[in-house]
Amino acid sequence: MSKLMVGFLLGVIVASAGFLLFGEQRNESPLLQPDTGLTAAPSASVSTTEVTVQVPRTEVLDEPGSQQTSHSSASATTAPVESLLPGHQESSQGNSVNAAVARASRDSAGVYSPEIAEVMGRNVPDDLHSRFETEDREDSWASYMEEQFAAYFADRPALAQFNIPLIHCRTSICEVHAIGYGPDAYVIWTGATAGIQYEPWHDFRRLSVSTKDVEPGVLGIVLILAKAAE
Repeated sequence: MSKLMVGFLLGVIVASAGFLLFGEQRNESPLLQPDTGLTAAPSASVSTTEVTVQVPRTEVLDEPGSQQTSHSSASATTAPVESLLPGHQESSQGNSVNAAVARASRDSAGVYSPEIAEVMGRNVPDDLHSRFETEDREDSWASYMEEQFAAYFADRPALAQFNIPLIHCRTSICEVHAIGYGPDAYVIWTGATAGIQYEPWHDFRRLSVSTKDVEPGVLGIVLILAKAAE
């Protein structure tokens, strides 16, 4: 066999081996997988979220004593709600969180603003709201919880763009009404209220958040927190 023929055959063998090698490498390359760590934010147009909270039961004292008013603050207070909130806290939209919102709420339970009525009419779980409507008020527990909620909301600057017309508690259940303004109201509210479960006064088993975009840039919110039924 001539040297020319031998060289030709060697070239064919080398080329074939290279093709097989690169072909195998290409077939063994893993496919790019979508990033499943990112999920779309839930729609706030019509939304109800309910969770059951598993935490140890704690006793609520008739006299609150020294309790932290927020998870992010180490300061303790026994001051009434009027001193915990500024008298009139204006937001960029001109809405406010009233200093006496918790106590004023006691007189306005059952009277809903148009924004909250929109949420009530479609989204709020009937069993929780009916329980709230029919339950008697145990004043020492209810007053204490209303003050804690008011202090918690006042300690979150992000909620300055929210109007909170109602914070009302009974014996084992509390209902909070809020109206948010701006395109990010749902995300802001969710983030600002996520820490409630870590508060030392938190003693709830069920939590329901109902929201509705009542008009562009206006979000109605009803938050209900209930202790375990006895």
